[in-house]
Amino acid sequence: MISFLKKRLRPIKIIYTLIMNYYYDFSRYYRYTSRTNYQKNLEANIIKHYHVLEKGLSMPVVKQGFGVDVATSLISLCERYIENGYSLESKQFLSALSVLEKYINYNSKYYDLTDMKKGYGKITRELVVNKNQTEGGFKYLTKDEIIKSANSGFMEFSACRYSVRNYTDEEVDINLLKEAIKVAQKTPSACNRQSSKVYVVCDKNLINKVLGFQNGNRGFGHLANKLLIVTNDLRVFEGVHERNQSFIDGGMFAMSLLYGLHYNGLGACPLNWSTTTEVDRKFKKAVGINDSENIMMMISVGHLQDSFKVAVSKRRDIEEVLSFM
Repeated sequence: MISFLKKRLRPIKIIYTLIMNYYYDFSRYYRYTSRTNYQKNLEANIIKHYHVLEKGLSMPVVKQGFGVDVATSLISLCERYIENGYSLESKQFLSALSVLEKYINYNSKYYDLTDMKKGYGKITRELVVNKNQTEGGFKYLTKDEIIKSANSGFMEFSACRYSVRNYTDEEVDINLLKEAIKVAQKTPSACNRQSSKVYVVCDKNLINKVLGFQNGNRGFGHLANKLLIVTNDLRVFEGVHERNQSFIDGGMFAMSLLYGLHYNGLGACPLNWSTTTEVDRKFKKAVGINDSENIMMMISVGHLQDSFKVAVSKRRDIEEVLSFM
């Protein structure tokens, strides 16, 4: 009788434990992402805004007047950052100013940006540090540089990997993608369960359909010769302690895949899958992906132009990400 009761109560215990642990995740996420005036949150918001402008400036065809609302909001965020007394020597803050300057210089040729220039002047007027000491915006790379880096040491190889949004019309050989996926297959996974999977979308019409579910590919998604969908299957995990392992294993796999594509001299851009459950369900149903699979990201792929633009995407100083214990 006791054994029977334990068997019947076990699912209830599992459900209760999952609910309590997911509530822990929910409460922490809400607590630390809703404080928009804290330095960490405010700086992240500044980075997000300036990177939107960087991406716009690095597009194959830069749209005149793009991102006015984003640029205006970025100026307001920088004003708040200064008012709160946060460090004006932050490389991310200075990078935002550099991007704003390039954005205003480009678009003032086509539009009257008097008010925006005043706002920008206000936040730079009192700066003691040189706002031009930190690079931001876009820069040019060449196909030869990428190919050269692929045959160099790992430090140079990884430093030369950028999100590339401009491709030629040349067909991407499936064998090149297979080689890149083989690189990703060496990625560590929990207990070697190898739960990641890659869907390769080849048909142009289907690529456009798939990209219609993703909101970060405007201006370049249509240029992709191939589109990869990276997923990770929940069915290989068990227990409350592994509730987030799918995203850990899948994220590591996706990064290795990007390195594999870079090694083969292909241009690639990761496209995040930060969306609602409604969109996630509709997408899986539309393209035939099992509900058990978590979508990690999409990756647009194509052959490199001889010369192309990339976003600078300034990295944090090593002191900001390194801590000794």
